[in-house]
Amino acid sequence: MTKKEILFVTNQDETFEEGLSYAIYLAGMMKAGLRVILLAKKSLSEKFDDLMTAVTFSEAGESETAKEHQNGIDPAHIHVSIKEQCSKANVEASIHTRLSGSPKVVEDFLNNKNVEMVLLSPPITKSGKFLKKLVKDSTRPVVTMSHMTNLAGHSAN
Repeated sequence: MTKKEILFVTNQDETFEEGLSYAIYLAGMMKAGLRVILLAKKSLSEKFDDLMTAVTFSEAGESETAKEHQNGIDPAHIHVSIKEQCSKANVEASIHTRLSGSPKVVEDFLNNKNVEMVLLSPPITKSGKFLKKLVKDSTRPVVTMSHMTNLAGHSAN
């Protein structure tokens, strides 16, 4: 029997860590693996435009300005960071980056993987259209997370 998994869906941007610690904790408690899907927020044409702007500034000798126009998020760095956090918690993990932010991406994983449940990060939960479509079509339980604020006013996951 293959190991059961939790499918954690989040955005591949500066907020990708929102909910990650809870997903790792939950996977550890359930003695399950963690499969992470990082969805690209920007469209391919937007990423191309950012890249071409960065190239133009770079060619003009404006390397600092070029860096500002690049996405700044290295998918390889994100993968390593998630793997390290999971390793510390003794949770097996696999990370997948997808250009599409549609629920179809998640549905494809549900058809092909041993996923017990889908866990949506707070930013994904907030995108109502994505959530409604996924809940309607999912063959597994879908758990949503929201932003929480502690008494000191700091955001917590």
